[in-house]
Amino acid sequence: MKEQELISHIRENTRSLFDEDIRWDDNRLQLPRNREVDLAGVDSDGLRVIVEVKTDLGKPGAQGWHATFESIGQVLNYANAYMKAYKPSVDLKDSANHLRLFIVGPIFSQTVEDACDFLRRHGVNIRHIPTHV
Repeated sequence: MKEQELISHIRENTRSLFDEDIRWDDNRLQLPRNREVDLAGVDSDGLRVIVEVKTDLGKPGAQGWHATFESIGQVLNYANAYMKAYKPSVDLKDSANHLRLFIVGPIFSQTVEDACDFLRRHGVNIRHIPTHV
């Protein structure tokens, strides 16, 4: 599955994947240093939603392993850049009140799930969602 196909699947199945409606941005969210978020939107509470899409997530071998750790670092990097660019007066430790992070891939990854669990216990609003498409 290609990244754009997975993004389309997420847009078309938002309610079933996220258990809520999210108003997706028409274009990719631009961040400083020419970075683009795969998919961004706003939830019903007005919180910014950032989705990192990884088509290789959970696959066996080096490719899947790299994608697993890259996804975690990438979404945290996007969160940091977003908060600095759009919410500079908010302390990063309070970012959970302004920002929701998701890592979405076609296969469940226990490593990503464990990392998300750790980050949630430390105040980061993050979830891993396997799509099983």
